Amino acid sequence: MIDAATRAPAGGNMQIWHFLVVRDVEKRRQIGDIYWEVWKEYGNQYVEDPANIDKLPKQMRLVVRSTDDLARNIGSVPVHLFICGPEQAGGTIYPAVQNALLSCRAWDSAAWSRVSIAPIWIGWDRCWVFPKARPRMHCCR
Repeated sequence: MIDAATRAPAGGNMQIWHFLVVRDVEKRRQIGDIYWEVWKEYGNQYVEDPANIDKLPKQMRLVVRSTDDLARNIGSVPVHLFICGPEQAGGTIYPAVQNALLSCRAWDSAAWSRVSIAPIWIGWDRCWVFPKARPRMHCCR
C-alpha cells in the first residue's frame, strides 16, 4: 500500500507526504479513544440516540453510520496507516491517498469493505488514517 502511495503523481514532482504505520495495540487503542471523544462531541445526537441516524436522508444516513462505526471500532483494527502532509501540500497529497486505497482494493476485494478513510488534522498538517483490517507485507505482485 505504501509502495503504491509513494508512486503517486504530485504537483511540482514534490512527494512531500509522510507515512506512519501504527501496529502497537496500546497506541491503536489510544487513537481509538481520541477519535471516539471527538465523535461524541461532533456527532453527540447520534451517539446519545442512534435512532436519529435513521431520520437522515439516505446518503447522509450512510455517511453517518459509517462514521459512527469507524469511531466505535477504529482502535481495534490491527494496523493504522497515516498519510500526512503539510498544509502547503494542497491537493498534491490526494493522489497518494487514492493510490493507497486502490492498492487495498487490489489486494483483496473482501477486505475493501473493512478499509476506512477519515481525514484527521494534526496541528497544521493534513493526515488521513486507514485502519486496515488485515495487514499485508507487500503491495502488488
